[in-house]
Amino acid sequence: MPAATRCSAFATVAACAGAAVIYRVVEGQPPEVVARGFTTILDFAFDHDQALYVLQYSSAPFLNGPGSIVRIASDGTRTTITSGLTHPTSLLLGTHCRIARAAEAKKYALPRPATSG
Repeated sequence: MPAATRCSAFATVAACAGAAVIYRVVEGQPPEVVARGFTTILDFAFDHDQALYVLQYSSAPFLNGPGSIVRIASDGTRTTITSGLTHPTSLLLGTHCRIARAAEAKKYALPRPATSG
């Protein structure tokens, strides 16, 4: 999916848990929901396998509860990479399959992708 076709409904202060969604927008077509069930989406990124990583500021309405990073595989499978984040600020996918979150200056190693060959 080309980068120009991605956007998100960023929730600044969500009143309903699970109400935040991420859309794919293609010119000339209606927006399509590609991920739902989030509360306060702060940032997101795609990896080289087109898995979507979503950073939530908090897990409860009105910025209550810890933040998390959730990975959504191309088949829709969800995996919580980490939870319990305090005031996360951004999500960065590095070249060596690592996630960095700026608020607490920690890095999480991701499993290396399988190589076909």
